[in-house]
Amino acid sequence: YEQAENLLQECHRIMKPGGTIRVIVPDVSIFVERYAKNDLAWFAEWEKHVLGPPRNRKLVSKMAAISFVTQEYGHQSSWDFETLSHFLAKVGFTAVRRRAFRQGANPRLLKDMDAPDRTLLSLYVEAEKPPSTIRFQSGNGG
Repeated sequence: YEQAENLLQECHRIMKPGGTIRVIVPDVSIFVERYAKNDLAWFAEWEKHVLGPPRNRKLVSKMAAISFVTQEYGHQSSWDFETLSHFLAKVGFTAVRRRAFRQGANPRLLKDMDAPDRTLLSLYVEAEKPPSTIRFQSGNGG
């Protein structure tokens, strides 16, 4: 999370006041919810889209799916809305909102990958860098 926080801090630093950031990450809470409900149909759908060709892997267990989404392909942390919101707010973003696939405040940011594995398990979040509140006052002699 430290590296993610550093990245979000840098995004906040370089963004113009009033700008919007859109973050898309795997939503591990979906996996946890489906795991708790023993939703084998959902995991079968996930397996078809994620482990099927060209990977040709088989789902060993529901926990293996959670491990896959949290540890493979360079993933180093797990995300849900609560956790991502915390880090966005911590670095100074406001108006943190959960969004949906290709829905958001700025059409230019809706570059979401249209792939079944992404739309099935992604968390879409937008946040704003607050407008600048610095006001310059003229002083005596200036």
